Amino acid sequence: MNSHARRIAFAVALAFMPGLEAGAAELKGVQMPDTELVGATSLMLNGMGVRKTLIVKDVYVAGLYVEKSLEPPVKDENKILESKTIKKLDLEFVMYVPGASMRDAWEHGLKRNCREDCNFSEQLKTFKDWMRNFKRGERVGLVFYPAHVEVLINGESKGRLEGAKFSRTLLAVFIGNPPNQELKEGLLKLK
Repeated sequence: MNSHARRIAFAVALAFMPGLEAGAAELKGVQMPDTELVGATSLMLNGMGVRKTLIVKDVYVAGLYVEKSLEPPVKDENKILESKTIKKLDLEFVMYVPGASMRDAWEHGLKRNCREDCNFSEQLKTFKDWMRNFKRGERVGLVFYPAHVEVLINGESKGRLEGAKFSRTLLAVFIGNPPNQELKEGLLKLK
């Protein structure tokens, strides 16, 4: 076998090695693809960040996907939050998290990011009902449309939460006033 044929064989073998996904980013051992398809809309990975607890334990790795028209990576959270485009946030847990902790964190995050007149009691009740104990490796997906959010748990749609203001505020939990600055910095590629 000549050197050119060996290089091709090596490249083909490398492409099919387990754990090496072409076009994927990795953070804390969690891989996320560079692109995601939501319906017919192609989204690009804007950045990845880590949610930490107060005692600096990693809780989950999050990846933020935005439409190509926003020209990722987008470093300005307001450009993303005010955009009428589709966005997606994927969370992969890197530790066990009890459902009660998840429900409390969502409620606190929404309150912290509410700009004015946020009566989300209906959406919050439904959203919290979908939150349960999460094991390492499980995923939550949030697809942000201009007037609602679709919630996925391990790839299965749980349903929609209506409201443009709710959609914007829920996304702001991650890139507006997040629980830890490293999460926002990673998702917006600020560092």
